[in-house]
Amino acid sequence: MRNHSPMYDPLTQNELNALTASLSSKEFQHDVFRAFLFVCATGLSWEDVYLLKWTQVDRENSLLVHEYERINGHQTQCLSQFALNVLPKQKSSKVFPDLHIQTIQDRYSKWGLFDLWVWGMKSNIKRRFCLETAGATFVAHMRAQLFDEHEIANMLNITESDLRSIYPFFII
Repeated sequence: MRNHSPMYDPLTQNELNALTASLSSKEFQHDVFRAFLFVCATGLSWEDVYLLKWTQVDRENSLLVHEYERINGHQTQCLSQFALNVLPKQKSSKVFPDLHIQTIQDRYSKWGLFDLWVWGMKSNIKRRFCLETAGATFVAHMRAQLFDEHEIANMLNITESDLRSIYPFFII
C-alpha cells in the first residue's frame, strides 16, 4: 500500500453490493471471492483469514474470536450482518478451506489480479482492484463511521504507526 495506485482505492458500498450479488453465480463460488468481501467487512489480515476456523465464529452472537498464542489470550470482534452473509457454508474446520496460501502470499500474481478483474467486470465495476483493496476498503469505511486512528489500529491489531505506514492515503 505504500506505493499508492488507483487499484488500492477502497470500494464504494455500491461496488461491494455488486460484488456480493455476483456470489450467487457458479463462476464466483471460489473462497477467494467470499474471503475478499470478508476482509472488506472485518479488516482481518489475509493470513488470519487463511487460518480462520469455524470455532472462532459465533454466528448466534455475531462475534469473531481472535486467539493469540503469543499472549495466551483472545479478543472478540463484532461481525456485521454483511460479514455474516458472505461467510461460506461450513464444510470443514476452516472457514475458507479452498483459499490457497499461494494466493495470499503473492497478492499481485497474474492469477489473482486477473480473477479479481473478471469478477469486477462481470459485476459492472470498471476499474481494477487487488487483494489489498479489501483492507483499504475496511479502513475507509471505518473512517467514514468516524472511528479514529487509535480505534482502527486496535481493530486491526496493529500499532497506529503501522496503520499510518500501511494506509497513508486513508488516515488523515
